[in-house]
Amino acid sequence: MITAKDIEFHHAAGVNHEWAETNFFSFYVPEERLLGSIYTVARAGLGACASEVIVYRGLSADRLNVVHHDVQEHLPLPKSYTDYKLPNGIHVKSVNAPRDYRIDYVGHNGNELHIDYLGLMDPFDIHDASQNTRAHSTEAAQVEGSGFGEGYKGHFDQTAHVKGELKLGKRTYKIDCVDTMDHSWGPRAEYGMRTLCWMHASFGKELTVHLILHFKPFAPRDQQYELAHGYVLREGKVTPIAKARIRADRSGMPGVAMEVEVTDASGQGLTMRGGAIAGGAWPCYLCLHIQNTLHQWTTNDGRMGYGVVQDAWTMEGLAARNLAALEAGAG
Repeated sequence: MITAKDIEFHHAAGVNHEWAETNFFSFYVPEERLLGSIYTVARAGLGACASEVIVYRGLSADRLNVVHHDVQEHLPLPKSYTDYKLPNGIHVKSVNAPRDYRIDYVGHNGNELHIDYLGLMDPFDIHDASQNTRAHSTEAAQVEGSGFGEGYKGHFDQTAHVKGELKLGKRTYKIDCVDTMDHSWGPRAEYGMRTLCWMHASFGKELTVHLILHFKPFAPRDQQYELAHGYVLREGKVTPIAKARIRADRSGMPGVAMEVEVTDASGQGLTMRGGAIAGGAWPCYLCLHIQNTLHQWTTNDGRMGYGVVQDAWTMEGLAARNLAALEAGAG
């Protein structure tokens, strides 16, 4: 179970350079096709952290559509993760822990972000069997089943009502959406990372589907995704997902259209279809290529909503595949 103390750092004294603790928040303004993200990677063993504040406008397979990009890789490690300010102008503060957050940012170019992240649920701990029917009992099984290996040694997701405003240049945009954050900790070497998909769809405050998926990008269309963990938040009640079937159509690497079928642990099913409307490439680790996209979703009963899809490809996997093809051709 996640408690207020889990908003804080989890590293032990003397932890090495591979240990990482991350938190991720996103937001969107769908009518303007704006997708934004706030990401912090703390490396306690190095005494440093990376901080990213990115806003995309429209849809791209690369990053040519960014309208704000502030990524700084070598900032000093904050003393606390519950309330931290960094030299790039970001301030993240836990409020009413572990439910809510306040995020304020004033960038070097004058752009600003001010949002409240108001939890609609308690944090969902993927390793807690009292919350998640797919939780594993041994550490080895947790690593293999987490969706992201040791990087998710600890991991929780939480859907929230996001309210505030974004100032870009001469315009100020109102933010009022339902989105999902996460917090992870564990060894995260910058090689050997795993492919994964982290995604969700929210239909107002009443309904959210959130999924962590094993991702096999070169498999046939109906075999690329396999359920690791997930939940349905329905009318304030969280139910773990028991089964999922996902199919994606791609334009190159990005998944631009998706079909999702889930069944939760109570036996209730839901089908939805999504199409990408905003986002682009997100190289938060140079060993990965991540497509961070905002989809517009429609359920089988006609509800319309929005949510993020992040497909993470490994550059090592791409290199190995290309090398094999090169050697086969040379032979």
